[in-house]
Amino acid sequence: MFAQGEIVFNNRITNALIAPVFDVEPSNPFLTNHGNTASGTPAGTQIYNGAPLAGTNFTAQLFGGTTNTPSENLTPLSPATTFRTTNSAGFIVAPGNAVSVPGVLDGQPAKIQLRSWQNFGGTITNWQQVLANPNIPRGESLPFISPPLGGLFIAPPNLIGLQSFNLALPSTAALEFVSSTYLTNGNFQLGFTAATNFAYTLQASVDLTNWVAVATNIFVPSSPWIFEDTNAAAFSNRFYRLRWP
Repeated sequence: MFAQGEIVFNNRITNALIAPVFDVEPSNPFLTNHGNTASGTPAGTQIYNGAPLAGTNFTAQLFGGTTNTPSENLTPLSPATTFRTTNSAGFIVAPGNAVSVPGVLDGQPAKIQLRSWQNFGGTITNWQQVLANPNIPRGESLPFISPPLGGLFIAPPNLIGLQSFNLALPSTAALEFVSSTYLTNGNFQLGFTAATNFAYTLQASVDLTNWVAVATNIFVPSSPWIFEDTNAAAFSNRFYRLRWP
């Protein structure tokens, strides 16, 4: 029997491969992949080209909360842990005890996310440090809802629903809007520059929730790139953002 609101921290069950974590993609360190691995599939046959994480230089930590908690507000669950080596590389070393999920009662499901990062010899100990330094490779699983936690007659769940993912570096390309002009026909004309000439995507939204690409494969020259949103006149609100890759 486990106390209420606790989950077993392990993504390897009876020698079956569930969801290994991989290092950055060699061809594109900014690329984030999510996928899954069929039980029993040998490591190294997934869609990832990065090496599976191994050893004490990488940290993994669960983040959790109630099912309606936004992912950015999930609470870090102690303890953090490291990764296995040799033929089990890519899989976490499970702590010897269950972890508690704040606000989740006995028999209730929780929202769970696994976050991993390179800890640079143990000097990077928490996710806030990771977010503050764009040079730290990091990765996040897709959030998932667990089965009911704890309980006398309910076996505590493993990380059911966890998918494989890889570490990546966040994009550090410097994007800057340099002009925003409202035209007489009701459209918007935007101008922006970028420090690095990558293929950007310009997205538009009317509610800051649902985004639609209005221009893709934008290679920004040294001078400002100008774009006119010819659909803007049809909306009372229009928001824009640049995405890369």
